[in-house]
Amino acid sequence: RFAGFDDVAQKYHVRLAGAAEAGFDPNVYYDNAVIGNLVWGDLEFRKGAETGRKSYVSKLLTRDITKIINIPPLLNHNMAGVSGALYSLAMGSVDNSIRFESRPDRLATAVPDIYNLTNLFDRVAINITDALIGQYRGGEETLLHYATEVNQIWLSKDAVALDVLAVTELEREREAAKATLDKPSMELYQNASLLEIGISDPKRIHVEMFKENVKQ
Repeated sequence: RFAGFDDVAQKYHVRLAGAAEAGFDPNVYYDNAVIGNLVWGDLEFRKGAETGRKSYVSKLLTRDITKIINIPPLLNHNMAGVSGALYSLAMGSVDNSIRFESRPDRLATAVPDIYNLTNLFDRVAINITDALIGQYRGGEETLLHYATEVNQIWLSKDAVALDVLAVTELEREREAAKATLDKPSMELYQNASLLEIGISDPKRIHVEMFKENVKQ
């Protein structure tokens, strides 16, 4: 609502919905040995449980949505490398996800596994990275002094390739700004490649660039 999406929904007569608000499907879940402390909104928390090892998929994906147009920002994530196509869709589609956020190795396993669930990977029609502005530090907090104008839009069916390019671009921005930050691990994207979600080797990513002159 703060971003104005409700106004857009009313103007174009489209549905506005949130993954958590729609509820979670008790029959579709990701089971992982990492135990999570459940919070309000998690499916099993509503049933009285305090901990759980299952992350249930939103009913938006199991019941309503047949195709996904995934639009992540060009935004750094201290553990995942980038809050990109893989991370944003995977973590935004399930409950009990906080348990993966404390360690990079947990994200490196959970994000590709969740994205590979039939209700996610098979439904993604295209990924569109909003690279108009790239924020190389700060994560989800808006810090424009850690951002640069890239003025690009990236499109691909391959979420892994887009995210690898995003990590590379943010690294370049940090180097240009002399902003120190631990070099991100690429394990998450390598794991995704092993699951045949996409290409993680930068040398194998083919990029086609189109430039359009826009008259003011």
